[in-house]
Amino acid sequence: MSNPKFDQMNRQELRQYVLKHKGDVEAFHALCDRLYASLSKKLNTDDEIETYFEQQFQTQEENHLGHQH
Repeated sequence: MSNPKFDQMNRQELRQYVLKHKGDVEAFHALCDRLYASLSKKLNTDDEIETYFEQQFQTQEENHLGHQH
């Protein structure tokens, strides 16, 4: 069952939450579900799905690190 607070967050807010609370498995799963649902193309294999999520999180971490001073 999804935590209601995650349903109230937009995708960017949920990503930021996951980056700050890396041990929150429920938040991570909520973000994965949301990202998967928003894909514009269908990914056919587990490898494609895994690659997509790795790229998304790498990009988010790079963006987050780039905004730190």
